[in-house]
Amino acid sequence: MKRKLSIRLLLVTAAVTGLASGCGTGAHQQVIGEKQETRTEQENITEGTSADGAADRHELRVAEQVQAPERYKTEVKDKGLYLTADASVEVPDLDRALIKKSRAVNFTKEEYEKVKEVLSKELELEWGEGKTDRRYLQYEGGVWDYVDVTDADNAEIIKKAEGGSENSAYDEVTNVSGTGADGSSYQLSYRTGTGDITPPTTLIWLSKRIEDGRYIDKTAVIHKSGDEESAARSELAGQLQKKAEALVAEAGFKNYKVYNTRWRESFYRTKEGNLSEFEYWLTFTPSIDGIGCTWTNADLMGNSVLNGPYIDLLLKEDGTLNYMRIIGKEEIEISGADGTFLLPFEAIHQLFEQYCKDFYGNSGEQEGEAVLKDGKTQIGRTEAITRLNVNSVRLEYAFIKRENAAANS
Repeated sequence: MKRKLSIRLLLVTAAVTGLASGCGTGAHQQVIGEKQETRTEQENITEGTSADGAADRHELRVAEQVQAPERYKTEVKDKGLYLTADASVEVPDLDRALIKKSRAVNFTKEEYEKVKEVLSKELELEWGEGKTDRRYLQYEGGVWDYVDVTDADNAEIIKKAEGGSENSAYDEVTNVSGTGADGSSYQLSYRTGTGDITPPTTLIWLSKRIEDGRYIDKTAVIHKSGDEESAARSELAGQLQKKAEALVAEAGFKNYKVYNTRWRESFYRTKEGNLSEFEYWLTFTPSIDGIGCTWTNADLMGNSVLNGPYIDLLLKEDGTLNYMRIIGKEEIEISGADGTFLLPFEAIHQLFEQYCKDFYGNSGEQEGEAVLKDGKTQIGRTEAITRLNVNSVRLEYAFIKRENAAANS
């Protein structure tokens, strides 16, 4: 069945030849394609047709509308003009559209061991014996809660969780302690979940234990960019960011980029008196196939909170890693469609026409239109002529649908 839905498309020209000098912007959104009716015909030959083999003919009427995008860019390379734009269009059929879905999965044992190896090298850690515990959860009243495995009344819940019940689940948590060369103590946790793991979110989490007699005096302060304390440490921040990026990449997370940075000042009380400690806090988020898949929720104060996937690191001013939290993992599943569907030639032509007007300026607009339509100018005119030879056009759109997003949307 044919459907007409509005989606966001990415229009890319592989090559456009025949350039003239000029520049321009697309500052104002303009309607460049009026709503129109396009008549198409489709032939279907099916089994059981009449003896003469005549095909059933189905006539379709499809309405398309094209508007100038809010964002587009032009760049010249490889002797061609490349136009990249967001274009809002209606297409006759989305059944052939290529769909990429984001799905939550567990960190593998190999990924955990790789992180553990990198941390061992970075902090010169000696690990003790790890311990793995299994915890069971039940979904009731709109929330997930852990259940007491020692309670005989929960035996049925545990049985359902083991069997992959929709309203029951379990996670496994492995905890291992490590001691650094300087005597510092760390704990590393590795958690995986069952089924669609909603909850529990898979994670790999390193934290440093405070064992020097200090205790927290008051709530930590976050110094954002532009604050006096942040400005005084701007050069150091750049050095620490490079180190953090190297650690994340070495741990195997190649597609993560810096999402946010800030300084955190923590306040402690000791026998000798009060002290404060600065740590550089970096957050990384992933991009899979060029698509960001980190989702957020609002907390009770209305602030946006990351729910994963993301990576947090806290580095002391001397570069020592105090904390590393790797939350959530996503994989992209691609539909079996080939991503091919029709778009009216008029839509493509009008988009290019608008871009060229913007790119080469608005002087001599009428003559410019004539050039674009038939490549000719009036006799005696000496204006520069721009001819477009479009070798290919690729249409793409990006849409993330979380397969297990019922509780996250």
